[in-house]
Amino acid sequence: MGCHHWRAGNRHGARTLLRKGIDYLVPFAPACRGVDVAALVRDARALLQRLDQGEAPFDLSDAPQVRLTAIC
Repeated sequence: MGCHHWRAGNRHGARTLLRKGIDYLVPFAPACRGVDVAALVRDARALLQRLDQGEAPFDLSDAPQVRLTAIC
């Protein structure tokens, strides 16, 4: 949703939702149920940093990607 807000020009909403998402995910790092949570958090933080620096416009190719870990 943070990415959606950024694309719509709502920078405050984008920041708020990206931060909430990061805060929610951190306790599950480095991985949970086959998802590389650490990479997802890292990507979301990088996106938040770009947003805080005033970079625009947002492109969907910039969105954090969910990556799977090896499942034993």
